[in-house]
Amino acid sequence: MYKSGPTLGYFDLSKLIENTPQVNVLRLYHNNDYVVGLPSWEISRSKWVYPEALFASINSASIRLRSWDWNARFMDTQDLLPLILLRHNQAPFRSIQNLRLLHVASEDANGDGVTGMADERENVLAMALKELPSLRRLEFLESSILNDHLLPKLPFNLTSLTINNCDDVTTANFS
Repeated sequence: MYKSGPTLGYFDLSKLIENTPQVNVLRLYHNNDYVVGLPSWEISRSKWVYPEALFASINSASIRLRSWDWNARFMDTQDLLPLILLRHNQAPFRSIQNLRLLHVASEDANGDGVTGMADERENVLAMALKELPSLRRLEFLESSILNDHLLPKLPFNLTSLTINNCDDVTTANFS
């Protein structure tokens, strides 16, 4: 985002989206998303976060997304999950067919979960997934939120479920 610097001007993703109203696949990557073998605490969180201007641009351009990635490297999970639920209730996201969830945690890195029920985060994510009537392909990458609480709550209309390096998934979870 900031590679060009003030000399050439900063890249503004929101302005690009405004000028590409036919886009229907949007993927935002962190440079360490596919580094294998490093514990999550050794990979620094991105300074970039999902800006409100991005969602405003998607709305104003009347974009209908088919594919989207939510990445917890761009926002803490406890803040990201309510944002996911909020956005999935809006028109641009309701047409999503392919969804990827990257690095979404069931508890904070220090071991503290959200206060209250043990599966509160999983419940919020399950509600958010149910807001996507066209969802067919769901992928989890290094997401501890995919566990015995969330698996039974996944939508029934999925035709593909990809689980990549999610440590809390066991064969017993599939029962």
